Parts: sequence; C-alpha cells; structure tokens
Amino acid sequence: MKRIFDIFKFDKNPDDSSKDDKPSTKRTRSVKEDKPNPAISTDLTESSFTEPNFTEPSFDELNKDDAMKNKKSYWGGDRTRPSYIFPRVTKKKLTIVLLENTKKSIEAKGIILKIIHRLVSTDLICVITYGDNVKVNKVEKVSTFSDKKLLDENNVTENACLYDALKILKKVVIIADKKELDEDFGIDKYKIDSIDVIGIGSGLDVGSKVKVEEAIECFEDVLSKKDVDTKYFCFSEDTFKEVASLGFRSIGAFPSKKV
Repeated sequence: MKRIFDIFKFDKNPDDSSKDDKPSTKRTRSVKEDKPNPAISTDLTESSFTEPNFTEPSFDELNKDDAMKNKKSYWGGDRTRPSYIFPRVTKKKLTIVLLENTKKSIEAKGIILKIIHRLVSTDLICVITYGDNVKVNKVEKVSTFSDKKLLDENNVTENACLYDALKILKKVVIIADKKELDEDFGIDKYKIDSIDVIGIGSGLDVGSKVKVEEAIECFEDVLSKKDVDTKYFCFSEDTFKEVASLGFRSIGAFPSKKV
C-alpha cells in the first residue's frame, strides 16, 4: 500500500552529511534512511480521517428579508445540509387596458379609474395607450399602479391609431403568455395564466399605418389564445358596430352622457 508520507519528501541537503566522527549537538537526518519508523503507522484507513464540522448558515447571518425566511422549498430533505431556496411561481391574471389617448379619455378619466380600481389588487396590469402612436407601460401589480400613469396628457391628439395598437397588443399577449416575471423586491416569480383585454375609447381608427385587415388578423390571434377574455367600453353606442367587426366578444358603453 502506498505510504502517505511519500508525498512529503524532503530535499536532500549535502551539508547535512558530515564526515566528522565527533558527536554533534545538532540533530541531523541521514540521507540514506530508507526504512520508515515502525512506530509510525503509514497505512491509510477510515480512522485516519474525521468528518469536518459543518454549521448550517442562518438566514439572519445572510441578512435575508422576512419573505425569504419563511420559504419552505429546499434542495433535499436533510435539514443538516445547507438550504437552497427556489423561487415560488405564483399564477396571476393580467389585465391589459387598451386605452385611447384622446380628449374624450381625459374627460372620462374618473370613470376609467373606477374600472381599474375594481380589479383585484394582487393581480397584474399593463396599460397600452394609443393616439398618434402606441405606448406600452410596464407590467406591475394593480396595488402599485399610479393614476398618473393612466394617460399621457401632454400628448393628447385627435388621432387614435387603434389598428396599430391591436398589432402591438398581439405582441404583448404572446410575451405575457410565455414569460415568467420576477417580483420586484422579492424572490418570487409570476406566471400569467389568464388575460383580460379591456379596450376603452371611441372604437374608431384615425391615423394608423396598419390596415384594418391586418389589425383584425392580429386580434384573431389574440382571441385564439386560451384563457383570454376581451371587452370594449365605447364612448358612444353609435360605434358598437365598428367595435364588433374587430372581434371584441363583449361591448359596452359608458353610462355618462358627458362622454
């Protein structure tokens, strides 16, 4: 059996081998020593090793937040091993508000906010506004949504590029259907399992680059997704027919004569 001390050989020093027969007080080692000291065991056995002491790090030492401390997902059930925390995937509903950014929307802002405030606070929201161009806001919790993000009041025009917005809507729905979203200031992830599309406006298109046929085709792709519900709130009942031709499954009108 290979001796463990063979990996700790000393370099031979010619100064150590003196021919002087006088006894020396300096301890020397013979360079010709080949035999190991029988008093020293050189065999490797299981008793030659002891298990290292291991202390599981606490979450307090790692300075984790309260949400992380309460997680129950571990890699392996043996509590003597270190804990590995995996993100918990929570299913959420996403509401996409497709909002016309015109003067009529400014006048109806209070009613629009009432619709949004009725949404479940823990669900997610994304506002897509369309006027001269289409603007997509960040996906966030309904509870953290700011009313100031509803409309771009500095860019209000008479144009309403609804067809362009429907093409962008398709892209947003495709991404939302596949992507897992990271929670802000936490370790959880959100998986969107259902989508509500709420359109709000006149239902008419003014100024789009996209043709109506392409817009309808894009919206049909949205409708083909499972767990997608669509509705449109018109400023007037006079445009119900135009909105229905686009494919919205539910159509309603604002109760205010003012709008």
